[in-house]
Amino acid sequence: MNKKNSLSKNDYLSLPNLEAAVNARVRTQIINRFFYDREHPEESLGNWVRNFSVSLNYPVEEGGIEKLENVRKSLYVRVFKSLKNWQNSGGAAQLNNLKLELVLYKDKSCHQADRQRLYIEFRCKTVRKTHITILFRCYVHSNNLYICVDSYQLGRLKVIAFCVHNFFLLCLFITLFSLGIPFILLGLIVLVPYANWIWTKIIKALRQGERFWTSVRQRFHKPVSDNSFDIDDVSIILKAIFPLILQATKSAFKAYNFKDLDEKLDEFINNASFQQTFNISTTGGIFGAIFGGTNNKVSN
Repeated sequence: MNKKNSLSKNDYLSLPNLEAAVNARVRTQIINRFFYDREHPEESLGNWVRNFSVSLNYPVEEGGIEKLENVRKSLYVRVFKSLKNWQNSGGAAQLNNLKLELVLYKDKSCHQADRQRLYIEFRCKTVRKTHITILFRCYVHSNNLYICVDSYQLGRLKVIAFCVHNFFLLCLFITLFSLGIPFILLGLIVLVPYANWIWTKIIKALRQGERFWTSVRQRFHKPVSDNSFDIDDVSIILKAIFPLILQATKSAFKAYNFKDLDEKLDEFINNASFQQTFNISTTGGIFGAIFGGTNNKVSN
């Protein structure tokens, strides 16, 4: 039996058709390769912003299952074009290094058929150099349509902390080797975990093609919650982008007469634009929040 057929055929979009519809290329990113590599897209993006993240599961009745492939494609097209229009209309005027991409993730360690892990990634830096990342993806499972949007922020780079830690690491290394083999073996118990703590995230980011200082930021960054200026800058972007994604999702559902979620989406849009405060999960990102039982995402 073909393992790929164990997943719904609606979960595999025609990428050339999608590229033509949005006038953009799909970038393939291989992750989870052997030795210090990124294991999933959310790794090292920073803290998960709970209030601007949502996951929805929409069960489709028997008569609507054949529409799922078109609905899924429509969601990617509408969300991507909505963000592109915002970018072109001047919304990105005060942002640095803005990237809007379609990214297909392939897990190298997965030895069986996997879903088509297709993401829309919105990345930018604020005027104060805080990183913001928003991830959108949509999957089909049986007769269910799953939609997820996650927002992350990563604070400004702490250059001094990076230099100080590496200075201590170098001093420890030199001291141990000057004391002889017995001290070297004993010191490795401290040296190896310390070096691993400093460099693991940095090496993983470098292996995925990030620039050096961007990679260093993965480990050494300032908390956004420590500065109201940074909070304002992040909120400005999230309150603009997150409702756009939900509006595009709503329009796709309306186009295919899937209207049951209109009221719920309107509630999310209203909350994101007018009511949401800045709430950061510091329990290890989305996975720490879910498995830890705190800060779980809004789920329909």
